[in-house]
Amino acid sequence: MLLLIVPYFDRLQHSPFLQRALRGVLISFVGLLLAVTIRFGLAVHWTPLSMLISGCAFVALWEKVNILWVVLIGAVVSALLL
Repeated sequence: MLLLIVPYFDRLQHSPFLQRALRGVLISFVGLLLAVTIRFGLAVHWTPLSMLISGCAFVALWEKVNILWVVLIGAVVSALLL
């Protein structure tokens, strides 16, 4: 499907209809991410240590640390401490 769309994307990119459709898809995606985040947060058994680890991960991502490093260090810290 992507191979069929790419040649026409430059022309379609300036279409107001396509821009509104893509904006709707993006808004839906953000809403789904928020819903999954809330459900995950409610399903996790939170301890003070797990809250500290997740807070540090959030700050690291906020400071634009590469997500690979955040996941790897979080996994190591969780395995050692929890």
